[in-house]
Amino acid sequence: MSTIKELMDLGRELDLTGNDLRSFVKEEQDRERDRRLAERQSEKDRLEAERQSEKDSLRLRRLGLKLRCRVRRLGLKQVG
Repeated sequence: MSTIKELMDLGRELDLTGNDLRSFVKEEQDRERDRRLAERQSEKDRLEAERQSEKDSLRLRRLGLKLRCRVRRLGLKQVG
């Protein structure tokens, strides 16, 4: 993440001045903001997928336990 001073210095190195320099700094700040937003969204999506996977896994274990209980109640031999 660049500070305004760093962006100003970089813009000056590119021989930018006045409105061109201000536009450069604003565009770079916007670009960095968008990058951070995309990173946060990506992390949010990853965590949601992880949560859903854990939820699905728990649901499958519960279904497996219910099935085993029904099999035992019916007096059938357990498979596997």
